[in-house]
Amino acid sequence: MTRLRQIVFNLLSNAIKFTERGTIGLAVTTATAVDGERVRIAISDSGIGIPADKFDLIFESFRQVDAGTTRRFGGTGLGLSICRNLARAMGGDVTVTSVAGEGSTFTIDLPLVHATTPDTLPVEPLTRGLLIVDRNPITRAMLRTVLAPHAGTVTYASSVAEAVAQIDAGGIAQVLIDDATIKAGEDVTTALRQIANSARSSGAGSTLLWAIPEMGDYSRAEQAGIDRLVAKPVAGTRLADMMYGRNPRDESTSRLVTQAV
Repeated sequence: MTRLRQIVFNLLSNAIKFTERGTIGLAVTTATAVDGERVRIAISDSGIGIPADKFDLIFESFRQVDAGTTRRFGGTGLGLSICRNLARAMGGDVTVTSVAGEGSTFTIDLPLVHATTPDTLPVEPLTRGLLIVDRNPITRAMLRTVLAPHAGTVTYASSVAEAVAQIDAGGIAQVLIDDATIKAGEDVTTALRQIANSARSSGAGSTLLWAIPEMGDYSRAEQAGIDRLVAKPVAGTRLADMMYGRNPRDESTSRLVTQAV
């Protein structure tokens, strides 16, 4: 259910983002196929639409229809790629039909599994593994999808004060900071230092995502005590490897990353 909720959330967010006026719809149907029952969730909009020759392109990581789309609407280009990968991991797929200038319909097709209600509900673990410092719910969700298999439980903070409070409460092993949230404040260096100090005191590693960093950004992050700065965009598997493939407190690997990956 968590994966399906994530797919639907991302597709609805895209429909809203690319529809300045008009309508957005969601329809759920079930059908019987040769391989069993299927559930289909269709999310439609009357937005900008997609040219037919771009249907495959939009499902590639960090790709949108064209550069103008990125400049106008923003986004990392990860959402549709993650949606399709999640659907295929569950034995289904995400497809699209669209007419440029008239709108699009994204359809989630999945096996329909009838679940039984357990006698007892599982208890959520109290230990928190990863803290994501980011105000954007879409970015939060995408990062969680990529990192949760390595991190375990994931929590969020929308501000520096909230992040410091959660780290000081204990149980945080890694802190991932997105630059947009930090840049929203007046003093970026102080904000980074506050989070880094709390992370080090708690034995947690700290990673800062930064769009198109310059040498001064690396120096500022290092002076603030951040373990590593990673240039955006970065592939999800590469980010997970940097954060969880080695010991973030190891002196031989604690230097800042100085190139885009």
